[in-house]
Amino acid sequence: MQIVRYGFGPVYNEEQGLMNYIEQMAQRSFANTELYLNRHKEFFDLYDTENSKRNYEAVKERWP
Repeated sequence: MQIVRYGFGPVYNEEQGLMNYIEQMAQRSFANTELYLNRHKEFFDLYDTENSKRNYEAVKERWP
């Protein structure tokens, strides 16, 4: 696994490492780790479930 200082998840260069990570994630019901959740919250201005709505409204405003 390659350590990524500011990424939103681990980077794997080998298939077996990726497969192990997917298995671990499945055991946790694909819940992200605290490290990556914190990175998401620090990076994105809005952290909610309204992203699709905002995108739709922005496109609609520009192309009526």
